[in-house]
Amino acid sequence: MDVSRIGIAELAEMLEDRKNNDQNFALILGSRTGALFRSQQFAEEMALYNTSAHSFVDSEERDHFSRYYSLLKIEKKQRSSNDLKHSLNQKIRNIPFSPADECLAALVKQGIFRTVLYCNPDDILYEAFTALELKKREEYAEFDIDLLAMTEDFGRVVYAGNRRTCKVINLYNDIDAFVYSLDKPQEQQERGLYVRKLLDHMSIKEVLIMGIDLQWDDIILDALPSRVKTVWFVNEDEQVKETFRSKYKKIEQFMFITGKHAEYEKILKTLHFQINPGILPRRYEMTSELRHQLNLMQRDLTSIKDGLESLETKVTTIQSQIIRLSQKVQEAQEAQEATRYDAGEKE
Repeated sequence: MDVSRIGIAELAEMLEDRKNNDQNFALILGSRTGALFRSQQFAEEMALYNTSAHSFVDSEERDHFSRYYSLLKIEKKQRSSNDLKHSLNQKIRNIPFSPADECLAALVKQGIFRTVLYCNPDDILYEAFTALELKKREEYAEFDIDLLAMTEDFGRVVYAGNRRTCKVINLYNDIDAFVYSLDKPQEQQERGLYVRKLLDHMSIKEVLIMGIDLQWDDIILDALPSRVKTVWFVNEDEQVKETFRSKYKKIEQFMFITGKHAEYEKILKTLHFQINPGILPRRYEMTSELRHQLNLMQRDLTSIKDGLESLETKVTTIQSQIIRLSQKVQEAQEAQEATRYDAGEKE
C-alpha cells in the first residue's frame, strides 16, 4: 500500500482531474457530517444520560459523540422505540444546513461528485440541494438502501438519470430505519453487504471518505468492495484513520488529510474555494454578508448599550446631586425660617 499525506489543494486537483476525465468515484459522508453530530440538544441529553465512569469534561466533541452511540443502545432498551424516534426527530428537526453543505451542493451541481453515500438519517443534504436549485432526477437522484435491497435492482441506480446525474444513496431512509437497526448487528451487516454489492456494480474503484466515526459508522468499515484501489481519507482523528487503514491492507493507494483542517465544515469550504477561486455559492455569499451585517449591528448595539449605561450613570449622578442640592436648599430654608421665628420671639 502506498500511504501518503496530501494537502487540500492536491485533493481538489485530483477531484477535478476525475471530473475532466469522466472517472467516477464515490463520496462517503459519515456520521460526523450529519444533523445529530451538530445538535446541541442531542449532546445535552446524552451528557445527562451518561452514568458511566467516563467524564465528558475536557474531552473532544467528537469523543463525546462516539460514546453517544452506546448510550443510544441503552436508551432503546429502556424506552419504547416510538418514544426514542420522536425524541431524535425533535433533536434534528431544526438543524439548518450549513455553508459546508451548500459548498457540497455546489460541487454536485458542477459535476465534481456523482456518487454520494450518505450515512445520516436526516434531510440536510437535500435541503442544501433545494436551496441551490438542483434539479431532482436531472442533477441528482435519491435512493434508499431499504428499498433497493428489497429488489437488488442495481441497474436502477447505475442507469438513473444521465451521465452527469449524481446518485445519492441513503444508508438510512429516516430516523425510524436508524433506530430499528441500532441494536441489530445482523441488520447492519446486511446493509453493509448491500452497499458493497452496489458500489461493485457501479464499478467504483476510488472513494473519498469524510467524517466517519468508528462507533456510528461501523457498517462502512467493512463496506468497500475489493475492486476499490484508491482511498482519499479525510478525518480529524488519526486513530480513525489508522483503524480504517488496518481494515483495507490491499488498497493500492491510501491518501489522507487529518487534523483540525480535516473537519467537514472546513474541508468542504476549502475544497470549493480551491476548485472555484474567488467564487462562493450564492446562498453562502448571502449568508456571509448577512453574518457581516449582523456583526456590524451587534457592534453598534454594544456601542449603544455602553453609551446608555454611561448615560444612565451620568443621570444617576445628576439625580444624586439634585437630591443633595434639594436637601441643602430645604435645610437652608428651614434654618432661615428658624432664624425668623427666633427674631419674632425676641420682639
